[in-house]
Amino acid sequence: MTKPIIAVDIDGVLNDVAMSFAKLSNEYFGTKLTRDDFSEDMLRIWQIDSKELQRRINFLNKDGLWDNATLIRDDAFPVLNVLRRDYKLVVVTSRPRSLADQTAKTMDENFPGIFSEIIMPGIWDEIGEDIHERTKADICRIIGVDYLIDDQAKHCNAVAEIGAKSLLFGDEVWNRDEPIIDGVSRVDDWVATAKYFGV
Repeated sequence: MTKPIIAVDIDGVLNDVAMSFAKLSNEYFGTKLTRDDFSEDMLRIWQIDSKELQRRINFLNKDGLWDNATLIRDDAFPVLNVLRRDYKLVVVTSRPRSLADQTAKTMDENFPGIFSEIIMPGIWDEIGEDIHERTKADICRIIGVDYLIDDQAKHCNAVAEIGAKSLLFGDEVWNRDEPIIDGVSRVDDWVATAKYFGV
């Protein structure tokens, strides 16, 4: 029998992207950010142009700096380890494909044996206005995902629109007031995620 598929995001779901971003930004770029300052709009957060944004992103990703400093959620592995018995678990992340090797290494180190595949749609492969190849919803439709766990309401809503269930993960500044549609459930953490799946 084929297992239902759960797609899991990395940044904001498997790790604390907001706290990690603030910590690295403050250390390397002299900012005074808190986790509540985080959003996907780094141009706005940093008040910089796209050239400087690319320079900073390249710096943070050089030699695995970002992944080595990122705070992994300790409660994720035990829940996912139970879920993998009855579900096929895949990663669907917006990370640029240039980070594929480092991302695979980080997943192997922190979530060994959990994920059967890491899929990177190429959403942020180039920095510019609305440049992307495929959305997470496109990928989820193509591979037949049954559930998506993500911290961005836009991805959860888009996946719900194609008929899968979505879990909007975390109680964060960037998602707590976002509207959600039928098929999307809010879960604050991995304990709530486990409860949702009855494990």
